[in-house]
Amino acid sequence: MIAPCHEYKSLEIAHKLEPEKLKAKVASEVLRFACACMNMRTNGTIHFGVMDKVKGRHQHGEITGVPVKKEDFVDALDNIERCFKGSDQQSDARACIRKPRFVEVVDKDSVNNTYVIEYDIVPKSSTVKDKLYSVGIPKFNEKKKKVILEDKVPYCRVGANTPQIQETELVLFIQGLKEKDAQRKEAESSCSQSPVEYREDQKRKLSILLTCGKKYMDNSLRYIIVANKLLPEHLDNISFLIHMNPFCVFDFDPDSMTSGLCGKYKQQRAASLHFMQD
Repeated sequence: MIAPCHEYKSLEIAHKLEPEKLKAKVASEVLRFACACMNMRTNGTIHFGVMDKVKGRHQHGEITGVPVKKEDFVDALDNIERCFKGSDQQSDARACIRKPRFVEVVDKDSVNNTYVIEYDIVPKSSTVKDKLYSVGIPKFNEKKKKVILEDKVPYCRVGANTPQIQETELVLFIQGLKEKDAQRKEAESSCSQSPVEYREDQKRKLSILLTCGKKYMDNSLRYIIVANKLLPEHLDNISFLIHMNPFCVFDFDPDSMTSGLCGKYKQQRAASLHFMQD
């Protein structure tokens, strides 16, 4: 519940829409996902500019980035008050949906500045306890030339999907909220008592930074690596450094040549060593 679930939206075509239509599109995706996370009592992150399906040469989860006007993605959250049901749900949604984060995509093959836009959802137990959330999805109506709202309905997460909770399942879902609330509170308590490492999430973020979202490292880039003393279990997981084509390494481990990164690296590749006292 603390480690976030993820949803990807490419906006491959939608990013070209007029501002009002684009804001409605972004709001529809963010608010549906947020409603589901709040009902499931789980953290989540929705990413725009990341492929949500296999298409052509692109893979699911591959970063493509989109050119953006940042204000369109910030203003999309203005739909919260219209879309959520009642003032309590509106204020809860404001508390749970974080402002968008813009991560620039570095791509030497692109002449435009493109970004991945991320919205975090954090439904704290003190906010969502004993509540079922419903949202009306905004859609731009071409005939009326304005944004209209669908009926307000509850959503949930099922695997990687965000479906509407059907009426036939609603009573059972509501009955299960008490257990979800207890699990969320316990997860938050465990998190506050001891540091929690989200290894898979950190691994994913590091992979994105090193590969720009692709399936391989760009050999044309030269990396500067800064390292401290590594534990033995860390040294067993650094084979990826061999493929990084480093420009230089700043290693602050005094035992690196005998039992650290330097010794491990030299087993695979030659290295020119320089010391502070030189």
